[in-house]
Amino acid sequence: MAQQNGISGDYRKHLPDLNVPRFQMMKQQDAHEYAHEFKTKHNPPWLHALYMYWRSLLAEPFKGVTSDGESILGPSPLP
Repeated sequence: MAQQNGISGDYRKHLPDLNVPRFQMMKQQDAHEYAHEFKTKHNPPWLHALYMYWRSLLAEPFKGVTSDGESILGPSPLP
């Protein structure tokens, strides 16, 4: 690929192929149709599994955000 202003197209090899059936189907759907297909037919399965895992994490109680991973009970002291 020709370079323009020192920029190459090498990044394109990391982009997905838009001619695969999944992308061709998505191109014909609006957001509501895609969401319905995703939730009812679990398509694509790897993404639906990740979505379901994230949903299971929502059931866990929020413990706060810490810098070292240790929870501190009670209110934080003000500086």
